[in-house]
Amino acid sequence: MDSDFNMYSHNPVVGSHFGGVYEVVVGQGRPSDHRLMPCQFSDSQCAAQFVRSLDVDEYRWAGILGQCLSHTDPNQHISQRVATLICANGLSFYEIPRLESAPAVQLEHGKGLVFVPAIAGSHRKFDAKKVQTQTPEAAQALVSSLNDKQVHQALVSLEQTPIAQPSGAYGVETLRKGLVAELISGKVSVLEIKQRSATRGESVSSEMEVVSST
Repeated sequence: MDSDFNMYSHNPVVGSHFGGVYEVVVGQGRPSDHRLMPCQFSDSQCAAQFVRSLDVDEYRWAGILGQCLSHTDPNQHISQRVATLICANGLSFYEIPRLESAPAVQLEHGKGLVFVPAIAGSHRKFDAKKVQTQTPEAAQALVSSLNDKQVHQALVSLEQTPIAQPSGAYGVETLRKGLVAELISGKVSVLEIKQRSATRGESVSSEMEVVSST
């Protein structure tokens, strides 16, 4: 799985035992996408616990960190040595988002639209269909097909507007223009998905794949 993500990132990418995927930035480097947010840890114990959750053995840590490990105590467990680097701001982790966690705008016939930042390496469902929206005509057509509530939901999911829905024609039109601009910019991916309700005691799951931002 990690190798699939590495095609989109100039930094090492690691997975966790809980399904998370993280881009690793050593030293003063930068993540492959500026919209990725760094993981925060309150202390070295929390950092070490996070490191232990990663599917990375000691030999791979040595390959990723190289000489940086020489600044840590070789008598400590590798998780604590990596945590020491994290707390010294010598190592950062950026979680690569999973698109199935994004809220969907409900459509008819059991379908939905997911509006998410177009971050390379993000997971998406195999049955998700990417909607082309990067031309002004396509973006305008999509936004025109949505009602006012759906437009607001899309922007809330992108954290582009407050949760409270605006009132009045001017406020709604401003939201529509804002969503069209986001789509044309290429900073947003739109995926059409098939939705189903989970029965009691059943979780909704799906196979995933890696999607680029192009």
